[in-house]
Amino acid sequence: MGKKIFIFVLILATNYLLLTTNVSAQQVSFSLSPILTELAIKPAQSTVIKYKLANLGDPSIVKIRVLPFEAKDSVGNVNIKNALEGPIQFELENETIKLEEAFFLKNSTSQELFLNVRVSEGTPAKDYYFTILAESQPPPTQEGVANLRAKISVGSHLLITVTKEGRVEIKPKISLFQVVPKNKIRLFGLQISLFNSFDKIPIVLLVENKGKNLIKPQGEIILRGPLWYSKKFEIKSQTVLAESQKLLLLDSKNSSSNVEHLTSNSLILPGLFLGGYKLSATISFGDGTPTLFASTSFLVLPIKFTVLAAFVTILIIFLIKRLKKNDEL
Repeated sequence: MGKKIFIFVLILATNYLLLTTNVSAQQVSFSLSPILTELAIKPAQSTVIKYKLANLGDPSIVKIRVLPFEAKDSVGNVNIKNALEGPIQFELENETIKLEEAFFLKNSTSQELFLNVRVSEGTPAKDYYFTILAESQPPPTQEGVANLRAKISVGSHLLITVTKEGRVEIKPKISLFQVVPKNKIRLFGLQISLFNSFDKIPIVLLVENKGKNLIKPQGEIILRGPLWYSKKFEIKSQTVLAESQKLLLLDSKNSSSNVEHLTSNSLILPGLFLGGYKLSATISFGDGTPTLFASTSFLVLPIKFTVLAAFVTILIIFLIKRLKKNDEL
């Protein structure tokens, strides 16, 4: 019986060794530069943009694609469409590399790509947004070898402004500028944003681009409070795509405050405030463009401390009365 079991186990082990498949893993890593290109061009014209694709991983099969995209939300995310569309045409001028055709790229090497951008006659004057994608392709399978098929994509945004006479449409709007309080109170018919002295204060600044061309807002927010308190926060130039909204992020390098950034807020001020405060925003979009203004205010009180102090006071009064009553007895 023991001999039969030994033979059975030996047969199973032999079959396992014969059927085992070798596994090969591929390390894929690319970089594509420049990561962003802005281009202004007239209809019926063309230009060539040079890109550099570097292979930082194993030898790979790569395909270059050009796809349009549109803004997805107010924090910079985009939706890349599945197919190229519109009046703008693209072509690679490399001798051996074509769009949508796979080619081989050795490891630790780079490849220059010359992208011809051609704007058809009669193309409407507005913005067109594209992503240049370098996509790795799965390696061919070999008999007896299972490939762990790593597939990655790296992209470079191309923002094209088609203009007939070099003019662009600037139609900005501050769609939202406010603090985000935990509490709101009504005082003399006004709704007031109320914070506790130790609460952090989130600020939201949302700019809407209602025009057909991208805009680049920049400016500042000034915080003013009691006793001539004043602090400035810089709004560095940021791109807002046509017909979209953008949450502007503020720079606080010139401020002594410890300012935190979140994807849902422009900035967050630390606590330790007391009294009434006013925020004023000033945003410009370059020479000869309109300047936008907005303001909001908030009130900061030591709510928790006041509640605690009131509780302690009531408790002390109660204990004193209780002691007096006991003495009288």
